[in-house]
Amino acid sequence: MAGGGCVRWEPQETAPLYPKAISCPQSAKVIYKTRPEVFTLSNDFIIRNRAFLSIAKQDFYKGAALVVLIEDIRCVAVRSRTPGYIVNNDLRLLIKYSTHARSPWRFAITDEEVRFLRAEPCQICRTFVALVCGGDGVCALTGEIVLKVTGSIPSTISVSRRYHGQYWIAGPVQGLDMSVPVNAWPGYMFDLQRDD
Repeated sequence: MAGGGCVRWEPQETAPLYPKAISCPQSAKVIYKTRPEVFTLSNDFIIRNRAFLSIAKQDFYKGAALVVLIEDIRCVAVRSRTPGYIVNNDLRLLIKYSTHARSPWRFAITDEEVRFLRAEPCQICRTFVALVCGGDGVCALTGEIVLKVTGSIPSTISVSRRYHGQYWIAGPVQGLDMSVPVNAWPGYMFDLQRDD
């Protein structure tokens, strides 16, 4: 097949890991590296199939919390463990996100996530939850607080914030509303661990 929308496989040994150009003239090609081979995509294919190059929404929002975390000098290692992450081999982290631009933000806690928060802390000391509130910031909580606010069942947590204010957390269990400083992430996780 020749023409605009075809994919042509061209094995190359020294291809770049990232595209040479994202927006390019019709005649230009973009080269991507895959595991076994490199393939070339025409500009027409890229324009018609933008989802092929897009970042998953969850990766975008979770990345906001992870970048701040890994840039903290106290963070040594982060590895994935469904449905969350293990930080420094002794902290469990669950990251949830809301795409809403403004307060209030709502976060659904699933049954699998409740089990992750309730898991026995054999060699892992504490569990934390990072709630990414759109582009506003990250609300940091302990797993124990999330379990108290939700009643240890799958449910929804609501986070709200007034202009220049703190985050306010509410859940289905009445009377446990609490505030969290806006700048608590990720220091809260490491400071609380050190105080134990």
